[in-house]
Amino acid sequence: MSFSILKNALPSTVREIRIHFSPSSKVVKDYIRSNYLNIKSLNPELPILIREANESPTRAFFRFERGVERAVSLDQVSDESQINEKLSD
Repeated sequence: MSFSILKNALPSTVREIRIHFSPSSKVVKDYIRSNYLNIKSLNPELPILIREANESPTRAFFRFERGVERAVSLDQVSDESQINEKLSD
């Protein structure tokens, strides 16, 4: 996936985004708060599911056509630029 999740509409092959994080993941929580509206406005038909769960690894899942999924670990990120880098790979 070589696109910026924040600056462009996502490819039409992306069918769903799920983000799981623990309550202690302040960086990810702040990222979602500051970027969700922009992502959703660029991709209004795309389901974006966000779940906070105790002891859950911090990850983002992208589901593509034909049920193909890709998970991206967001554990150990320390700032928004690291999240952008991981999501853009």
